[in-house]
Parts: sequence; structure tokens; C-alpha cells
Amino acid sequence: MRNLLAAVVGLAVLVACDPTKKEDMSCTATFEGVSDVCSQLRITSAEGVVAEQKCTGDLDGTWTTNPCTSTNRVAGGYCKVEASQYSLSGTDVKVYFYEPVTLEAAQAACSSGGGTWIGG
Repeated sequence: MRNLLAAVVGLAVLVACDPTKKEDMSCTATFEGVSDVCSQLRITSAEGVVAEQKCTGDLDGTWTTNPCTSTNRVAGGYCKVEASQYSLSGTDVKVYFYEPVTLEAAQAACSSGGGTWIGG
């Protein structure tokens, strides 16, 4: 019953919105053993339904339809990875790290996660 209700709510949201419009949504979950992390995806509402299930289920994370906060973010950039962990191929994820994580620890986690560090 819960899944049916979630599907009905999801469908209602899709009908009310432009299904092709992409927005920043995010998942707060551990990335390569680092817990002070937020992964931001620029996706459609329909993709968001799939990504939310992966975030809260498989990744044991917290989902929001907002972008990652910039407060206490590690300066020096972010990690860019492919969104296959969210079942979204062809989409990139910006993985942001937050204090007390150091820049060096963030870059090491990015590298071990198969990502590319984007300086900024």
C-alpha cells in the first residue's frame, strides 16, 4: 500500500510539472568511507524518484529535492562521478565534501571512487 501511495504521489507531481525540466537534487550518504558528503545530481523529477529510492535504500542516505549546501564545504572543488550508483547512466554527480574532511582526504576518496577531481 505504501508503494502504491508513493507511486500515485510521484505521478501527481510529474503531471503538475514539466517532466523534462532538470533541477538540482541531493543525497547525503557515505562516499568511499567518508561520511561528511553530499552528492548533487541535476536531474528531472522522474529521475529523482529513481535516485531517491537508491539514496534512501541502497545507500542508506537522506534525500532532498534541493542542491547541496555550501556551508562548511571543503574549499578546492568537488568530485565528479558517473551516476550509475543511482541507476542513472549518462548523468554526472557532483560529490561535495564538508569539514572536518581535509582537501587531501576528499581527493583521495574521489580517486578511490573512480571520480575526477574538479578544482574550483
